[in-house]
Amino acid sequence: CTTFLLVFRVNQCYNRLIKAQDLVVNALCSLRSVVFSVCAYTTHAGPKRATWGEAEHEASVLLKVHVVRLAVAVAVALKFHSRMAEMFNGPNDVEKGKVWHALADLVRIKGLLTAREAVLIEKACGLYEEEAKLVAACCSKVPSGPRLHVDLGRSRKCSQEAMGRRRLFGQDNGGEDHGGTPVPSVLLQMLRGFLMHPLDKPWGYPERFLNYNEMHLANAARAFEGLSQLILIPMPLPYLQLSKLLLCTFVLTYPLAVDLQHGIWGNVIEPVMLCMALAGFEIVADCMENPLGDDPS
Repeated sequence: CTTFLLVFRVNQCYNRLIKAQDLVVNALCSLRSVVFSVCAYTTHAGPKRATWGEAEHEASVLLKVHVVRLAVAVAVALKFHSRMAEMFNGPNDVEKGKVWHALADLVRIKGLLTAREAVLIEKACGLYEEEAKLVAACCSKVPSGPRLHVDLGRSRKCSQEAMGRRRLFGQDNGGEDHGGTPVPSVLLQMLRGFLMHPLDKPWGYPERFLNYNEMHLANAARAFEGLSQLILIPMPLPYLQLSKLLLCTFVLTYPLAVDLQHGIWGNVIEPVMLCMALAGFEIVADCMENPLGDDPS
């Protein structure tokens, strides 16, 4: 029974891994298709290029630059959001090492944005800092902070546990704070706005081409939502507890049922190898449960 349960769990976690791979490929291919379509339909080798002026040339080049940089920013934001969602699903106090990795991704995203866009992303990132507090230690009090927290899509205005927290980036305006917003969704909206600029322009493309780009943007958005759900909705906790409980029960009780006449092989080597194999199933399942994690595997 324990073996079947562990193998079934490994199979479920492996399916999550394969699904995550498919969603990542779908999202990146959709973004690449948008970039290719914009660069192809506004190509410099078009028949109308001879009638373009300097302004049309500049607008065409700027459109390609904006689309490429935002598409790359969305791809980086997928990894940034996976880190944020993992921290949001974990303990209340976030490890500084994990925050540093997320901040490194945020810096990469900001390097692809304008100053105004970067401010919007900073306010939507969902990183918060709690003021340092004095905590009793032996005969004195030492500061315990500042501590870092992640908040995604929550209203923090009346939350007691959110008192004393402030945004890590940007200034609180004293109004209602709804927490962080998924950064890929914000960047997709920015990209969608730039794709609207060249409609029916001499240097742009007809309105019917927007349906093609919108289809790929919708595919990228669905892939992002699927990846987000894989992280925010892990395996059911009772199922995990049952799996670990049965494994511990088997490891502790199996040696009691072994016949001593089987010698060192049947009493020592075989039980150890069997327990190691079952524990390996459990470890592999833990590693694959979050297919977008930062663990060494």
